[in-house]
Amino acid sequence: MKHPLSLYLQSIPGFFHDGGASMGGSPRPRIDYWPTLLPMTALTHRAVRADGRTIDVPPPPKSETTAQPVHPEPAETTAAHRVRRAPLGAIAHARSGDKGGNANVGVWVPDERAWPWLRATLSTTELRRLLPEAKDLDIVRHEFPHLRAVHFVLRGLLGTGGSSNLRIDQVGKAIGEYLRAKQLPIPEELLETPDH
Repeated sequence: MKHPLSLYLQSIPGFFHDGGASMGGSPRPRIDYWPTLLPMTALTHRAVRADGRTIDVPPPPKSETTAQPVHPEPAETTAAHRVRRAPLGAIAHARSGDKGGNANVGVWVPDERAWPWLRATLSTTELRRLLPEAKDLDIVRHEFPHLRAVHFVLRGLLGTGGSSNLRIDQVGKAIGEYLRAKQLPIPEELLETPDH
């Protein structure tokens, strides 16, 4: 017998229903996500040890915000290889989800030969074309060359949060599969299984 939540992260690309949540057929409270900052003096920091003893942790003498890394957008290139239209998922994996009102999606390729193509192809402009619902959003793009991955933060895609929007994918879990289902011109040699 399958586990009752075995289909929890599986669905039609672009559609996700939180199988653990109640069905939306009747009225229910909606919770709105509202991030804020509190002064450090308003909170008590302490660690609780396994034996129940507590250790007070004083606030640091100073703190600072570090800047996000910036990766330049790839330059537009013309295809020098024979290409075939195929779903991005034929050569790439993805994972997506929610971070408050933002959604994020990471796309990576297991084949190191595909990394230069993925990096050059999956620009912010191309993501806006592939995901029209994100065309007017602020999008942050990062590259992880050692993981052969490109990561995007889609600011505001989920409104004020997963529990308060009416999208068919309230928490952004299906964005990765939705993106993988999109057809792109992919070099034919990347679509062929390499001999091992």
